[in-house]
Amino acid sequence: MSNTIFTTTTSATTKPRLDATICIEAFKPASVEKAGYLSVELLEFHPDFAPRLKFRGYAYVKAQPELLRPEHAHIYCICGESYLNEPYISISEVFIHETDLQEMMRYCRKQAQPIIIHPCSLPFPMFSRGQRVVTVEYKRKNRDLTPSPGQLGTVTENSSYAGKTSVRFDDLEWNKGQNGCVSPAISVPSLALRAVKTTDNQCRSDG
Repeated sequence: MSNTIFTTTTSATTKPRLDATICIEAFKPASVEKAGYLSVELLEFHPDFAPRLKFRGYAYVKAQPELLRPEHAHIYCICGESYLNEPYISISEVFIHETDLQEMMRYCRKQAQPIIIHPCSLPFPMFSRGQRVVTVEYKRKNRDLTPSPGQLGTVTENSSYAGKTSVRFDDLEWNKGQNGCVSPAISVPSLALRAVKTTDNQCRSDG
C-alpha cells in the first residue's frame, strides 16, 4: 500500500498514517486547465461502494492556499468557512489520483469502514427547537431567503444534518417564502445563524 497513506507494522497490520497525504488534481490559477497533481494532508475518506458509477465517494483534506482560489470553489469545496477556526476542504473522488483512490478503497473494503484520521467537525452549527438565534453575514447563494445580518428568531425544529434550520423570525417580513406569502417559519442555512445567549433576567422578563 502507498507509504504516504498507510503504515504496515506487520504483514497483517496496516493502518492509516497520522500524517497521511494523498495526491489530488491541481489546476492553474484563474483556469480549469489541469496542472498535474498536488499533495494534500488527508483528514477523512468516505468511500462509495454502490455499483452505480456515480462517483459519490469523497475526501476531507486540510486547507492550503492552492485550494482556496474562488475560481476553483466548485472543485475544492471549503467546509466551515466563517464558522470553524480551521475550515477544511471536501473533494470528490474523481479528483483523487487513481493510485491513491484504489489504495484507500481497498483498505475501506477490507475494514468495512471509512478512513478517519483527524475527525472533522460539522462545518455548520446545530440548534435545538426553541433556541433563540440571530443571522450573521455569510456567502449567499441564488434564491437564498436568509435575512440580512442581525435578525432575531426562534428555531422551530431541531437543525438537520443537511445544514438547514427552520426559523420563525421576530420580524414577520422575513418569514416570507419564495411565493411572497408569510409562513410559520422558513428554512435557512445553519451556517448563517448563531445562538443568542439569554441572561437570567431576560428569561424572567420574557416569561
